[in-house]
Amino acid sequence: MKRIVITGASGYISTHLAAWLGQFKQEYEVTMLSLRGDTWQQQSFAGYDAVVHLAGLAHSKETEQNRALYTEVNRDLTLRVANKAKAEGAGRFVFVSTFNVYEPKAEYIEQNTPLAPVTAYGRSKLEAEEGLRFLADEGFEVVIVRPPMVYGPDCPGNFARLKSLALRCPVFPSLENARSMIYIENLCEFLRLCLTVPLGALHTAVYCPQNAEYVSTREIYIQLRRAAGKKACVIGCFNPLVRLLARHNGTFEKVFGNKTCNFALSAPEMEYNRYGFEESIKGCIRKN
Repeated sequence: MKRIVITGASGYISTHLAAWLGQFKQEYEVTMLSLRGDTWQQQSFAGYDAVVHLAGLAHSKETEQNRALYTEVNRDLTLRVANKAKAEGAGRFVFVSTFNVYEPKAEYIEQNTPLAPVTAYGRSKLEAEEGLRFLADEGFEVVIVRPPMVYGPDCPGNFARLKSLALRCPVFPSLENARSMIYIENLCEFLRLCLTVPLGALHTAVYCPQNAEYVSTREIYIQLRRAAGKKACVIGCFNPLVRLLARHNGTFEKVFGNKTCNFALSAPEMEYNRYGFEESIKGCIRKN
């Protein structure tokens, strides 16, 4: 049985991951660890096989006042946890980073896409990655995971806003685009597999797990409406305006722009996609 620490005790991904691993009671013993305050330092990592680090600051509007907090939480706290885990004998550290470490104008992510974050969130995550690489050695394996948009039932962020809009709007732009996304339970299975492979197999690896297919915002709208038992109507008259707004407005760009990742970076050989897109969207509606 593998002993696992998951940081970020109340986070969206961390709580789903704990529930997912709970299906494999004979394989994993899970300890949830909140990093709020200083009491987490009393937790010993001795005897644990791996730490999955999910605690962090996200989904908060960046301001001049809170930029330093991103560094404090997403970089400094990450490295404090990693140093403690390494010193106390945990063999693997799985760090869930973000797509936001990449050049924001890059529509297609591949091996040589520049790492050029423009937000405090993205910069703090990239700086944490760099610090973790410095810590990695033969006895302390670092796995960096850069997921695209994560979605699922009751998820925070852009998908929740898109779902709310889709269920309220009887018509939607027919504009075609392509985006990489990952369903929460597909991501949890990917993280589980990262814990399962033998030590040494993933040394300082970087992965961008994603669903088995790219998806358009139009298709998300259609499937959400169908899953909710509503008719879906897409029309083209809005498309020129949407294209214009997407070029000049960050929110529209995130929703209607293109952002895909080369599947070679996504470890498809690990076969973690348990749910197809249509089934996953039904899950987002059914479990609410």
